Amino acid sequence: PRREGLGRSSHLIYGLLDQDGKPYSATYIRTVYNQLTAIFNYAVKYYGLKENPCHKAGGIGKKKAEEMQFWTKEEFNTFIEAVKNDLVVSRSS
Repeated sequence: PRREGLGRSSHLIYGLLDQDGKPYSATYIRTVYNQLTAIFNYAVKYYGLKENPCHKAGGIGKKKAEEMQFWTKEEFNTFIEAVKNDLVVSRSS
């Protein structure tokens, strides 16, 4: 799908996968973009880079993450009871 600011190259960023083979979230991509923008801003200010290429490309990702769902304490306890025999606890000597 086409994303704003990136045109045809958006698939290069949104097609990247993490170590588990899952696509990165839009908020993670936004975080990486923000860090890259800061690096280029530093280069503009201190090293004479004429302009920040991130500004030309435009913003990517989402500013706000989608709502996260959490287990209640009761749901967590139910889960732990169901898997407690499968858990392996490692202790350092």
